[in-house]
Amino acid sequence: MSITKFAKSQLKQSMLTGIPQIIQAKGPQKLLKSFVLMVCLSGCLYQIWSYMEVYWKYPVLVDVYVSNPNSITPPAFTICEYNGINRLKFCKEFPDLCTPKRDFLDFCQSHSQFCLKYMTNPKGKMPAVTPQELPQNISDVRSRYQKMGSQHQFFVDYVIYDDEYLSPKPVYVFNVQGLPTNCYAFNTVWRNSSAVLVKVPQRTGFEMLLKTDESQNFYLSTPNVIQMAVHSPFMMVNPFTEGFSVQSCSTYKMYLDKTEKTLLPAPYPTNCIDYEKTWRNRGGYGPLNQEMCIEECAFNRSIEIAGCFNPTFVDYPNDTAPFCYDGPSLEDVFEECTVKCQPACYEEEIRVRIEEFAFSNIDDKKKTTKCETGIGISFMKTQVMTFIYSQKYQGIEVFGYIGGILGMWLGLSLIAVCDFLETCLAIIIHACKKWKLSRRRNKNNVLKIKSNKEFMYYI
Repeated sequence: MSITKFAKSQLKQSMLTGIPQIIQAKGPQKLLKSFVLMVCLSGCLYQIWSYMEVYWKYPVLVDVYVSNPNSITPPAFTICEYNGINRLKFCKEFPDLCTPKRDFLDFCQSHSQFCLKYMTNPKGKMPAVTPQELPQNISDVRSRYQKMGSQHQFFVDYVIYDDEYLSPKPVYVFNVQGLPTNCYAFNTVWRNSSAVLVKVPQRTGFEMLLKTDESQNFYLSTPNVIQMAVHSPFMMVNPFTEGFSVQSCSTYKMYLDKTEKTLLPAPYPTNCIDYEKTWRNRGGYGPLNQEMCIEECAFNRSIEIAGCFNPTFVDYPNDTAPFCYDGPSLEDVFEECTVKCQPACYEEEIRVRIEEFAFSNIDDKKKTTKCETGIGISFMKTQVMTFIYSQKYQGIEVFGYIGGILGMWLGLSLIAVCDFLETCLAIIIHACKKWKLSRRRNKNNVLKIKSNKEFMYYI
């Protein structure tokens, strides 16, 4: 049987809607049925393509969950004295930049933001220099300013968590005035890539007592306050840009609210990056969100271009890099870094609710000089809001949607499709057998002709 006749005989038995009828029909009826099938096939393909265009945009859904869990992961927190440099240590290191060698009244007339409104010559030595005029081109510049900054043993009396005294990890940043400042982070796992966070009951919390001394402020206008930030244990932040201020000589009770986001990587529109994986591969160091990624990128580019960074524009945690206030413009660099850096696949934000209680046994005069501040961070009443991004169309939905379109337009089912594939396979096998048989016959004919020629030669 020829391949065409075999294919027709097989298709007559097909379970595909319309195919057996078209094979058996004759004349105009066959043309009409074929036209209807082509119209239905075209409509089916158009609707499937329209759906796939939506699917290939990879839309997402956002599920929001609000909970008050019985246990949470304890956050980290970073605290700083608002004053960046101890003025007595600075004047001992750089006497030419302090009174009496510099005129303090002239300095205040030119830079009133660093002085009090009504000012006379201060008692003792006083710096008369702007942050931009600080000595920068000196050897080991960062460590020298770190020694002149606030020391934790004089600033932090104690920090207790679950009856255990916590040790600080120094963080070196720049305050809002542009001065190098020593801060101290607690419960952080920065530079500890093997760290595993555990959850604790809500009834626990942090307790701390901090001491401040306004008499050692670098500028007279510097307020006697404490700068603080509560954040993820994986991160290292600058409390002057991502934190809040608390007044000294008071007691504070703080409660936390947390927002968690879980995004999807490319090709989905959120196009997130797993910063935590990179952070662990780098030994517990590096950015953990898009903002930190941009800051690190700009910081590295500034070091490449100028050999230093301008703390006015670049805010990235670092210990040793030299700084310069006259560094290059980084507008183009920030644009490049913004394109390069994407949102984090997992990110959390911690908000703080504060209740303040004033100390009743401290008079106003003492409050302006030396002070103690008590802070308690409670995990009670912690509310967690979770945003989970997921793909809108799962594999089962794609299968069901396309299956529905095929069923409506062509009357197809999975059984009919399998039957059609079986029919195609039978036709292919039949064609292969016919081809092999034809090839064998041709070969026999060639041998027969060749043997006849040899016989005639011998005669």
